[in-house]
Amino acid sequence: MEKFGIAFVRTAPGDEGVSIVHVSDAEQAKSPDELASKYVPNGFAWHKIDIKDLPARDEYRNAWSFDGADKKVKPDMAKAREIHKTKLREMRVPKLAALDVEYQKADEADDKVKKKEIAAKRQALRDVTSLPEIEAAADIATLKAIKPAILT
Repeated sequence: MEKFGIAFVRTAPGDEGVSIVHVSDAEQAKSPDELASKYVPNGFAWHKIDIKDLPARDEYRNAWSFDGADKKVKPDMAKAREIHKTKLREMRVPKLAALDVEYQKADEADDKVKKKEIAAKRQALRDVTSLPEIEAAADIATLKAIKPAILT
């Protein structure tokens, strides 16, 4: 017997997305209608899905959406790009903090050349979220591979 689950689409403002109910082995014999009445909140659309068709469950899980035409859960690349940008922002925080310290030291030493170098590095860090590769990424794997050298 193929394992299945139920996908339902959340549509409350600020909570758009897909929820997946993984049906236990013990419940696989029940009908999808019976399971949906048990697990899916009233008023929500739901669809039976094959568990093997789900995207990888990882940090991009909140970008999942339900494609009604294909009846499949797929990543919403616009949401995935925002998740990736947030990850890049988190990665740059300690680097910006370290540059702030360097800038203060250069300022105290009145080292205009060093201050200019640091300002350029800080701008490069701020620019990591506007790389054209992020917008061009067609899938999650490509998006995950985008890690600017300045962040490593």
